[in-house]
Amino acid sequence: MFLGVSYLTWGVVCLLVAGIYVVVFPSRKDLSGNSSKWRYFVLRWFHSLVWLLLAVSFFMWGDLIPGGDLSASISALIALMVYLIFISTFVITRIGRREAG
Repeated sequence: MFLGVSYLTWGVVCLLVAGIYVVVFPSRKDLSGNSSKWRYFVLRWFHSLVWLLLAVSFFMWGDLIPGGDLSASISALIALMVYLIFISTFVITRIGRREAG
């Protein structure tokens, strides 16, 4: 349990959030412009990937999928790294768009 809530519940919530970000975010406006293919890929998929990795972590911590605590922690750490890449790319894209006009 994490914060009094089961790992299964946390994992399912993470999967739901990942699904929402696949469908809802980002808008075409956020993805348009002079973005490179890599930047487009990061903005389009990395936020969903973060939530998917967190779901996997919760499922491993809850022994719902094989892996154990170490693998769960590594998955969570990878989720943090992916999130930092996503956020930095998002901010750089916004600053570039603002400077362009």
